[in-house]
Amino acid sequence: MKTTSLASAVAAAMMGVVGHAHAAGSTALDPVVITAPVMTSPLEVVLDPKAPQQPVPANDGASFLKNIPGFSLIRKGGTDGDPVFRGSSASRLNILLDGMEFHGGCSSRMDPPTAYVFPESFDQVTVIKGPQTVRYGNGNAAGVVLFEHDRESVVQGNGGFVSGLGGSWGRIDGVINARTASEAASLSATITHAQSDNYNDGSGKSVHSAYQRKSATFLGGVQINADTRLDLDGVVSKGEAAYADRTMDGTKFDRESLGFALHKKNLTPVVQGMTARVYHSYIDHVMDDYSLRGFDGNAAVMNPDRVTDGARFAVDLVLSPKNRLHLGMDWRSDEHTSRNKMGMAGTVYTADQADLYVTQPRLLDYKSRFTGVFGEWTHELNPQQRLISGVRLDRWSADRWFVNMTLMNNSNTQIYQGSASDTLHSAFLRLEQELSSHAKGYVGFGLNQRPMDYWEANRFEGITANAPAVLKPESTRQLDTGILVNAGRVKGSVSLFYAKVDNAILVYTGMQSGAANNALCQTTSGLSNVRHHNGMM
Repeated sequence: MKTTSLASAVAAAMMGVVGHAHAAGSTALDPVVITAPVMTSPLEVVLDPKAPQQPVPANDGASFLKNIPGFSLIRKGGTDGDPVFRGSSASRLNILLDGMEFHGGCSSRMDPPTAYVFPESFDQVTVIKGPQTVRYGNGNAAGVVLFEHDRESVVQGNGGFVSGLGGSWGRIDGVINARTASEAASLSATITHAQSDNYNDGSGKSVHSAYQRKSATFLGGVQINADTRLDLDGVVSKGEAAYADRTMDGTKFDRESLGFALHKKNLTPVVQGMTARVYHSYIDHVMDDYSLRGFDGNAAVMNPDRVTDGARFAVDLVLSPKNRLHLGMDWRSDEHTSRNKMGMAGTVYTADQADLYVTQPRLLDYKSRFTGVFGEWTHELNPQQRLISGVRLDRWSADRWFVNMTLMNNSNTQIYQGSASDTLHSAFLRLEQELSSHAKGYVGFGLNQRPMDYWEANRFEGITANAPAVLKPESTRQLDTGILVNAGRVKGSVSLFYAKVDNAILVYTGMQSGAANNALCQTTSGLSNVRHHNGMM
């Protein structure tokens, strides 16, 4: 976050007002601080989540991102929302937490990855716009968001920080951090808490909207020698949220994750750095209609979960003073299961009977695998020009099972629906030009392919027993151009992009007149491949 020239002008105006007020013997006004994110390099915005925010600090990842130009938000109750960038969301916008790529468990996307993010617990947030990188997994048609802890700049000694916020309707946010570090090792622990009661609408009516979420993050590091470091990170988080817009509440948003990373520098004059990382993430999510709103005579509960395991290896090569190459490979595995206790075919459950869902086995309904190789090359054409390019190749496969919810209460039936697989290509090329000592221009072209995600393949039957793999990969071609200005107190940027999407995967729902049409609409795939164009300043 940086203060813009507008903030400087406002601050100067406020100083004048304060000075005049003192001269007249009146009460001085408090200072007003205006902050806004500034794009400091082409297609990249870097933010400090601990910096002051207006109107109040965000307590979830999506609310934090919506302050960046181009982002909007599909609100999902008090604990989170689904971020939308340049009109694209879900698996088109990849979100990584300390290098971990994972997705939520809810079949209705109650819990996108940002549901498990308390921004102030991180040190840096980076947004890379459009398909202008191939380093961070498959997809990335809209861009990539990186929530990261700074492991390079650990200060020796003991320290920490405390942050708190109180507001109307019982809102309380808090962060407590403690750390210790020496030349040989470091340890950091951060605890977060956020909660709010139901709020009242304009007519004084209470809105079913209370929530609470909390997390504990532990970071450890061992400096084996001057060029070798081993990192460990672990996160545990829990949450719940009441929803006024649907029949079920999110009564459990639990996440557990563990990761290890090995970093080495200066291996040879050519191999400047190497990073190897492995991680495991587990999401346990519960939706029910009785825990937070009272039992109304028929209880229902759904309990999906998701296990994500991943690994990444990358090296940085200096081929010459003007040529740098970043090479790597990554792998990710997802497994999604479900178990439910719902009243069907005239069956009525009490709340105690519904709670017996925990005794049922989890049934696998979807699994996928990604294996990718990638490379990014930076070439200095001259002191004023550089060319950046990248290529990525992914092999994807997925299997789907249909879980028969009516029989699930008795025989736990699951029916294999089929599989799908594809080879996916991504690439980009960008030219950056120093226009003057205060201005830089850029133009880039990117190509990105992504397959159907869990929600498209399972929830909307993208993989079916009769027609497996009917959907082609979604392909995005995008042109980005812009100018950045940094002239002392004046900082700013202007950007333009144009995107063409072929075989766009469109999820739709709707009801047509007539019972037959309704049944057909509900039982056939809610997907189609279409062509889509998009452009924005």
